[in-house]
Amino acid sequence: MDSITTSQLQNWLNGFDNPGTRNTHRKRIVTLFRWSRKNGYLPKSATTEAEDTESAVEPPHQIGIIDGATLTACLNVIVERHKHYVPALVLAALCGLRRSEIHGQDWKDIHLDRRLMRVTAAKPGTAQNRMVPICDRAAYYFEQHCVQSGPVCGNLAIDRIRDICITTGLKLPNNCFRHSFISYRVALTGNVEETSLEAGNSPRIIHKHYRELVTKEQAHEWFAV
Repeated sequence: MDSITTSQLQNWLNGFDNPGTRNTHRKRIVTLFRWSRKNGYLPKSATTEAEDTESAVEPPHQIGIIDGATLTACLNVIVERHKHYVPALVLAALCGLRRSEIHGQDWKDIHLDRRLMRVTAAKPGTAQNRMVPICDRAAYYFEQHCVQSGPVCGNLAIDRIRDICITTGLKLPNNCFRHSFISYRVALTGNVEETSLEAGNSPRIIHKHYRELVTKEQAHEWFAV
């Protein structure tokens, strides 16, 4: 490892066309080289060759959201064809849970009487055991499917929901349900800190990606589907 040069690493990294992919690989090799330095496999007094490589400039991140009419169409398709997927769609679109959180959610943590939900499987490194408010429309759909305990859905529910809706002609950007929830929620409340707690994101991420994308009127439409 101590014979590998910065220029060799740079040439290898330049082989990745996608800036995001390139930076991900750079992050991993920097971590490896730092670990090696810490454990005595590389000189401890010098910057590693990996750290001297340059990061790629990534284009501005554009999130994809949908409007209330598209969400209504998705709900109609799922209610008509695959009712057992309704709670998973509601968790994504009206509660803003991540894919892994949706697939790990348990009914015992959904408290309809209090209109609050504890996220059963919060993403590592984010707000653990956070509480998410349950809006009236989410409660309406949960009440039709809720059981005392057990998983809300299977491990591929969100993937199946996207596939089913896309085959009907609906255009759904990646992760659009969660992105839309956060965008509409911050527009509805006007409170970045509150939304960040509910979504398990940092206020910095909310400010960077989700502010001023939609109007309060559009937010009301979203949460009244």
